[in-house]
Amino acid sequence: MSNNDSLQTPYEETRRIIQEAIKDDQLVLFVGAGVSINSGMPSWQEAIDLIGERLGFTKIDSTDFLKIPQYYYNSYGKQAYNSLMQEIFKYQVELPVSQIHRKLLKFNAKTIITTNYDDLIERTSEEKGEIRQVICQDYDIPYTKYNKQLIKMHGDFDHDNFVLKENDYLNYSNNFRLIENYVKAIVGSKVVLFVGYSFNDPDLKQIFNWIKSILGKDMRRAYLINADGIYNENEAVYYRNLGIEVIYASAWDRCKFIKNKPGQNLENVLDQLLLPIDTSDVVDSIYTSLKKYEGFKYIAVKYLNQSLSRYGIYISQDLILQSKQNNAKFEDILKRIFADKNMDNSCNKRKIDEIKKILNHSIIKGINLGKKTIKFTNSIENNKWQKYVFTFDSLELEKLKNKNEICIKKNDGELFLEQASIAYYLDEYLLSFNYLKRASRYLFRNKIYGLFFIAQINMKMLGKFIVDNQWRLNIGNCQIFCVNRSFS
Repeated sequence: MSNNDSLQTPYEETRRIIQEAIKDDQLVLFVGAGVSINSGMPSWQEAIDLIGERLGFTKIDSTDFLKIPQYYYNSYGKQAYNSLMQEIFKYQVELPVSQIHRKLLKFNAKTIITTNYDDLIERTSEEKGEIRQVICQDYDIPYTKYNKQLIKMHGDFDHDNFVLKENDYLNYSNNFRLIENYVKAIVGSKVVLFVGYSFNDPDLKQIFNWIKSILGKDMRRAYLINADGIYNENEAVYYRNLGIEVIYASAWDRCKFIKNKPGQNLENVLDQLLLPIDTSDVVDSIYTSLKKYEGFKYIAVKYLNQSLSRYGIYISQDLILQSKQNNAKFEDILKRIFADKNMDNSCNKRKIDEIKKILNHSIIKGINLGKKTIKFTNSIENNKWQKYVFTFDSLELEKLKNKNEICIKKNDGELFLEQASIAYYLDEYLLSFNYLKRASRYLFRNKIYGLFFIAQINMKMLGKFIVDNQWRLNIGNCQIFCVNRSFS
């Protein structure tokens, strides 16, 4: 039996433990320099080599990683030191967010701790529409108010408190007293996944010494992804005895492992860790990732692909839902969800029905189930008012608006939204605004927050348009006052 084969079972158990931690909000991600390399940031080794070149060093041992920045600081002073570090670590350069950053957020960890100085995680959170509070100095901790946090335990350039040289590490406990205790409390009680770290990384050694000194043998096992190293049994056992389970990309999926491509290898391991374990988990996970779109009349393909890609399925350019690269494992996921009519688990059946209902509000044309494609009838085709808009049939739009008005009830938020859309396309902007206002009240009261948010955004944009074009639209001051009061 090869090492690769013998490791499949332990790695499957690793995936189960990490997914259980995700489900129980017990997972903490520790993000190191290796995560940002694909975005153009240097690795630890590269950064130290660049500093060493300025000092005339040709070869630097890993044991001197902290001394080299200290030598430069001692020789040239703080201003020159800060300037060089900002240049090397690309301060104020807008680097591209990578797929690795996006995949990390799919773990839905409430706490992400990083030793990086860049803002790539913050920008990935913004891209996703996720509110994540940044903590990078002791002063930030008493003002923590959001559910999700990014702890920049080594500071950053904005606050001029970045940790890099030897003295920074020696004085860490004095300069980051609250953050140190905060991080110790978090990692001492959670399942920790280290991403983007190497074995000779001083950050990794510092963090693990903390945990070991507090908990000793009682510490929970941590996990570290080795994205570029070849599996070494002696090394794996050594770190296991220290409390770290090393996940070797080269051992988990040898076919996908590419030498000297740590970024691609890291992505593959993250995909493996996110992949549901069995059919029940697949259904549950897909339902959870799509649930946020419940109640939406239309869902764009790009958002569905963002939710489905982690399961190895996607919507192609010809609008067919299919597995990536005709992978048998992912094809099986589609078959079990869309072709299994005899599912025993009633809970799963309900979730499958909900998944189909959500997909029904997109423009998907079919589902590829191996040798056959099932035609998909979506609700978009049956939407009358959209059809009238696309055919510029304002007469039919007016008739539909009047018909809806007769049967509309005060507790029909979705019909209010439809009326708002029809009125907007008929250039009846004030009426559209008032429908949005009524829709917002109902949706908020009934905790339909996704549609409420959409109604509020449209209200704000339409309200601003009305106020800015008051005279052209021939709207009186009294009505403008009411509009202003509603969205300001």
